[in-house]
Amino acid sequence: MNNRYLLTFERAFIVLGIIFFTNSLPPGIFPRSFISLLRYFIWFGSTLFICLRWQTTWAVAKRGKLVWIVTGLSVLSALWSANPAYTKIVVREVLQMSSFGLYFASRFKLREQLSLLAVALGIAAFLSALLAIAIPAMGIARGKFSGAWIGVYNHKNSLGKYMSLSVIIFCLLVAEKQFRAKKIYQFWIWSGLLLSLGLVILSTSKTGLAVSVVSLALLYSYRLYQKQGNKRRLYLEISILLSLLAFIVIASSWGMLITSLDRDITLTGRTDIWGVAIPELLNNNPLLGFGRGAFWAPGSHLAEVAGAAVGNKYIPPHAHNGYIDLALEIGLVGLLCFVSSFLLVFKDAITRSFVSRTAKDLWPVVLLSWLTLYNFTESSLMHQTNVFWPLYISAALCAKPTGRVIKLRRLPQQPEHQSLV
Repeated sequence: MNNRYLLTFERAFIVLGIIFFTNSLPPGIFPRSFISLLRYFIWFGSTLFICLRWQTTWAVAKRGKLVWIVTGLSVLSALWSANPAYTKIVVREVLQMSSFGLYFASRFKLREQLSLLAVALGIAAFLSALLAIAIPAMGIARGKFSGAWIGVYNHKNSLGKYMSLSVIIFCLLVAEKQFRAKKIYQFWIWSGLLLSLGLVILSTSKTGLAVSVVSLALLYSYRLYQKQGNKRRLYLEISILLSLLAFIVIASSWGMLITSLDRDITLTGRTDIWGVAIPELLNNNPLLGFGRGAFWAPGSHLAEVAGAAVGNKYIPPHAHNGYIDLALEIGLVGLLCFVSSFLLVFKDAITRSFVSRTAKDLWPVVLLSWLTLYNFTESSLMHQTNVFWPLYISAALCAKPTGRVIKLRRLPQQPEHQSLV
């Protein structure tokens, strides 16, 4: 096959995969058989492309040893699961997400990754707006959240979450000078940014809006550091001071702050769930957890106990906290491995962003910051099939600067057109 056509196919494959992993194909419109077929097509395709380029893939995969330990623990958790039959079914989700993330990281550079993510999330944003306008009964929530836009997703918070991620991706593309040359790119990027931001607001997701605002502030700060050269240390120290000050203010005014956001002090029952889930973990199997998906499995007594702390007959689908959910699945050992991996990747991402003057090299550090914020009140790491674990794998494998980049770091300035591999 001609390399040009193969590359076009691979890009289309990635866009389709991202749309699938962001759950942008609602079962109400697409039959479940089609979604199931697509799941295995993406899994098979990712594995096939990995095998075809196994040498390059292996070289990239070796950069994230701790990531693969976390992945391995999740797969092996079927051995000690509280519900082994269910865990054996859902471990395939980890394999699907991991193979897609590895293929994404080994095949495309950061600028291409951003472009493909923007295309996929831009399509999801357009379809969400179209569905809400054309078929309000499907695109706008009814009942408790009446009037909130849900688009192609099953909940307003899902729309807010994915559009929040879309906002920071389009903002990075706005900052990329490569896309300022042609007006068609300017129109597409600004349209995607404004549409994504509008959908965050229309979803009425307070978490999505808050994380979007904080992420944009962080992106501006990172971009500022990136341009400052030798002055960045001073700005970094000032920002750390301001961050500590903000943390102190938030900590001392927690109750008032939550109330002002029209939320209760339990974060809509989240802390009640945490108050049950954490002791259950510590009292039963703190080191290795309950196994992949076992705590919240259908018919789980543990999920019923956690839900009873919030309300009668309420059964939560997850802990509404990515870190707690990870610990419930693979224990404190798995959580420690993930945190260690995260800190190492964050260090590499910071280094990469400051040795470059291009905005695309800020993507790993911005993504990690976004994941950190969102996983305090939502489960956006390894819960079920999602796009966040593939993106984390991609960031973990692409964040570390190469030897050439480390050498460039010693130079007083780096030309804008330098590309980091």
